[in-house]
Amino acid sequence: MIGLNVKEIAQDHLQLPVEIITDSKAVALAEGWLGNGANYSNYVCVTLGSAIGGAIVIDRKLYWGQGGLAGEFGVSLMGRENQEYKLDSTSLHAGVVGGLCRKYSLAIGKEVKDAKYIFDLAAQKDALAKKYVDEFLDDVARLLTNISVYIAPEAILIGGGVSGNSQIMAEIQAAYTRIIHEYRVLSSVQMPQVIPCKLANDAGVIGSVKQIIDMQQRGDNQ
Repeated sequence: MIGLNVKEIAQDHLQLPVEIITDSKAVALAEGWLGNGANYSNYVCVTLGSAIGGAIVIDRKLYWGQGGLAGEFGVSLMGRENQEYKLDSTSLHAGVVGGLCRKYSLAIGKEVKDAKYIFDLAAQKDALAKKYVDEFLDDVARLLTNISVYIAPEAILIGGGVSGNSQIMAEIQAAYTRIIHEYRVLSSVQMPQVIPCKLANDAGVIGSVKQIIDMQQRGDNQ
């Protein structure tokens, strides 16, 4: 796919205007239109799933950045433990599957893809599961703290599967708040709220519709 103009190929095949958008950016558009981002002019959306995606909205518009890379938090680096940069990527630390499930699976020598199973074990005081859940929560909270400092949005919206789990969301919010309180330079300033996305699994489709509406209103298909 590298080097291919997918949009142009799709338009030629369909003979229709085509817009292409990442799932995370679609979520951000949807939340700003009909969801929990509607009351904010500047916000960030972070999707926590198999990996980590994201989007930055400034003055109610998606900020794409150079090469469309803005908001792709999953490819940022976290930690220095490995010889390969890919293994230090944020997705392989704070991602639900790439981070939590991968690390726990390596520890027990058996593949586990269900994060809820690990969270349930941690809730039952399983020491190993709790260790990796705590690491996961800390990694996510550090990511959110860094976003807060780098971008200083009004709010950070959390999407992906965990956003629908009130217990996990509460633990993420608590870990984020703990860092802010313990890091004195941040405890004295107003920090962004961390809130779940509203539109759940419908957000990607709704955001894609919003992208098309915006394209039509611009009167272009660039």
